[in-house]
Amino acid sequence: MPWQRPSSQPNRGNPYKRAFGTLSTADLEKQIATTERELAGCQGKFSDAAVLRDSRRSKELHEQFDVLTRKLEDLESEYFLREK
Repeated sequence: MPWQRPSSQPNRGNPYKRAFGTLSTADLEKQIATTERELAGCQGKFSDAAVLRDSRRSKELHEQFDVLTRKLEDLESEYFLREK
């Protein structure tokens, strides 16, 4: 099942109520790096003519890209929240 953004606003005071609040900083950095690599892979596939000709594969690729983009935003948000 792909990652989905939590529906409610994150609780800044309680890390256990945030999507990535229970990860250590090292694990959070690893997740960010992994997600960035996955995003780069998706971006590379956008130039593949075979993918673009197949509307189903193209739609799946766009959906995967959107999910990964939202996940990266949330990971980075958690990371920067800890810096404050």
